[in-house]
Amino acid sequence: MLAFDWKGAAERFYHLTSTVTFGFVGAATPRTLRFTGAVIALLGLIGMIVELMVEVSSELEVRSAHSLSGLHIVMQSAR
Repeated sequence: MLAFDWKGAAERFYHLTSTVTFGFVGAATPRTLRFTGAVIALLGLIGMIVELMVEVSSELEVRSAHSLSGLHIVMQSAR
């Protein structure tokens, strides 16, 4: 939401953090918040894609191992 600045979300979040947060917040701008939000969303998307690829590849390995063991049992019983 911050990256796309939907309905001024970056400006609202900036004003919220500048009033609530103790310390120096003056270096941040709404543009910085949009960039940070985009980077966090991109990293989350990359992490999700990597996790899905790992899960799919491990599932395929398990299925191929089961099918090969079943084929081995069938071939042994045919002898």
